[in-house]
Amino acid sequence: MSGAAAGTPPDLSQAIIDAIQASEPEWDQFVKNNREAPGGLPLAVKYVPARYATAYRNHPNQGLFIGRGNFTWGCGVYVTGVQEPLSTAIYGRVGVVSRFDPTGWKVFDARDPDNEALYLEWLHTRPTYREAVVTVHSNHWLHKFRNRFREAFEIDVVLFHPDEKDAGGWYTNRGHTWMAVSAFS
Repeated sequence: MSGAAAGTPPDLSQAIIDAIQASEPEWDQFVKNNREAPGGLPLAVKYVPARYATAYRNHPNQGLFIGRGNFTWGCGVYVTGVQEPLSTAIYGRVGVVSRFDPTGWKVFDARDPDNEALYLEWLHTRPTYREAVVTVHSNHWLHKFRNRFREAFEIDVVLFHPDEKDAGGWYTNRGHTWMAVSAFS
């Protein structure tokens, strides 16, 4: 754990650590459901605008790029498993499929309402929380907090339900699983 976790009340810190450990079975099932073949690596899909497709075609082994923008769970690669291949198609017209090796990844399952509540409780313990939410810059602050939370508890992947959907509801279902991956290999 990093410094931000050190400033967390011990009982809350332990509850978050327990939630990370309790997320493992769901993660294992997600990985199993998205394997290329039995015993193979799992596959993920990232949608990109068509203008960026050439970068993947010309350099197929460069990996997926970590977004620098402030997205739902902070900086990371946002993907879905191939089991829900169109779920994030609202973000581009080209779906890039990639294998990933989840060995040793720590996962926080934010789809679980109890885990989400732990994150919110942690958020309220931040010394700058009050100032962050009563400013015009609260969006910036909340994304910084999400990055700090993941860093503090050394979380590699956050599983979460979609927080956006296409206007017609054709691609995205509230029950789908999206992933924010800190490092993609």
